[in-house]
Amino acid sequence: DTGLVDLGDAGRRLGVSALTPTTGRRLVGFDPGSLVHPQEGVFGRRLAGTSRLNLVWGLSVNSEIPLLGPTSGNLWAFNGGFSPEVPSAQRHLMAACEAEETPGMRVVRKFCWVKHFRTWLKTKGIVFPLRSTEFHGLLYTWAQSGWLSDLYIAPWEMMWFNSQRQLVGTFFAFDIGVQGFSSAAETIIEAKSNWDEYVGALNFAAPVHAAGVWHSASLWVTAEAKEAILSSTAESLALSVGCGLFGSLASMRGDFRLALLVVAAVMGVTASLLWFVTVPMGWGIGPIEVLGLIIFVGYSITYTLHVVHKYREHMSEFVECHVSVALRRRQATAMALKDITGAVFGSAFTTMGSTFFLFFCTIVIFVRVAVLLFAVTVLSIAFAVVAVPAALLCGPNWPL
Repeated sequence: DTGLVDLGDAGRRLGVSALTPTTGRRLVGFDPGSLVHPQEGVFGRRLAGTSRLNLVWGLSVNSEIPLLGPTSGNLWAFNGGFSPEVPSAQRHLMAACEAEETPGMRVVRKFCWVKHFRTWLKTKGIVFPLRSTEFHGLLYTWAQSGWLSDLYIAPWEMMWFNSQRQLVGTFFAFDIGVQGFSSAAETIIEAKSNWDEYVGALNFAAPVHAAGVWHSASLWVTAEAKEAILSSTAESLALSVGCGLFGSLASMRGDFRLALLVVAAVMGVTASLLWFVTVPMGWGIGPIEVLGLIIFVGYSITYTLHVVHKYREHMSEFVECHVSVALRRRQATAMALKDITGAVFGSAFTTMGSTFFLFFCTIVIFVRVAVLLFAVTVLSIAFAVVAVPAALLCGPNWPL
């Protein structure tokens, strides 16, 4: 059959952001006029606090899509092995709807058109599963019948028909009680593992005409991103601190102990920020928190670096004065604070003022960024004008 359907809306229906109706590509040799839409409809919205997962039959995904640059070829294709008219395949589709009865699946709501189709057949006195010769005609007739009122969707939104009005691809959707940004990565990975096992069992028991079902959810991408970010946190922090140490050495003209003091203050800010996030705020360690810890390392080093740099300058000015080292240190610290404190507080206030509006955002990510930025600013000032001067006064005999 060379007259299948336009797959341009596959990404929209399956909730895959990489493919939209305007960017989807048709299979080579297919007639765009063969796309059959019984009526216009809008796919049901997911419930608050859930994520959408799809079980897909009849479609294959091009796994060699480049990260950058234009894509070549088709992003989606029909695998040709899906024959839902076979009674055993219809029974398999019905069995796939029972995911909520399997422990650990976290199903809150499901969109399984086959159950509604069976109910419609029962009202007409027709036994399910259907004979192969009856399936496609009755399914297409039912798909035009209107909305599934309890799910706010049209049946055809979950189906692809060819020019002969035969079903060649379909999916079921499930709203599961796990969210991408508010759930821990371990929770999402556990849910994905449960669905992997469930889909594996479906394929193992599936007849040859309905094998090859796979599941898809943007939630899994979020989980993998979380896992990758968390696993690379230590390396990223070490790289950031190393760059900070190199910059401090350059600013202190090779004074290693003063550079170490700057880095120690930055590590203190980072540790304090981590405590603030996990204890008072009660947040989990997710991508936003980790990125905040890493990115704000470079931001927090500036305050301390300026104070210590000024301290070194004033220590150099007092080198020929015939006073004790302790007095020189006290005078250099006082002069450094006098010179730089106003600029430090001015910089902090402008930064906090420019991000204050983020507290009023409805998107949680922006609010968390604002909280992290305010917290790291306050902590950086505290270390720069309190902890570091105390170390300069009472700590080791800092060299010139």
